[in-house]
Amino acid sequence: METVMEEIPESALLYRDDGDLMRALGCVTYEAAHFKAAVDWAFTVVARLTKKKVKRQSTPEKIRLCHTGLISGAIACPNRDQMVEWLSGATELVYDRNAAIHGRLSQPRSVQLRRGKTEHHDDVPISSTEMYELANKLQIGRMYLTLVATYGRPA
Repeated sequence: METVMEEIPESALLYRDDGDLMRALGCVTYEAAHFKAAVDWAFTVVARLTKKKVKRQSTPEKIRLCHTGLISGAIACPNRDQMVEWLSGATELVYDRNAAIHGRLSQPRSVQLRRGKTEHHDDVPISSTEMYELANKLQIGRMYLTLVATYGRPA
């Protein structure tokens, strides 16, 4: 049975911006936890199928292995081209997630709420819109990775 991404009603699942930054940050935290679990699951399946030795690896390294397994043709799964395209930029989600969850928020007098400077992000204004967009991207990523883990098989 092949699953086609058009069958998944993304718009019904996504978060809508209500202007509440703290709620948006909670949505990011929730989706990030499920995204990481999906990365771990997909990584385990891809590592087993490609016969890679599984050692302790960071989340970006796990995403790269999944991407490599799909792009090399060692793994077959529905919507493979769409998955390869999505995984090529997925490590940025990890950095954005880290900045949102582990970053520092500050609000100097009479200034918009700002995110503290990190290795991957400057000290910039932050909004609920940005956080909801990240939560939505993490949710979509979780769906893609779940498809890789569920339907991935040797090519």
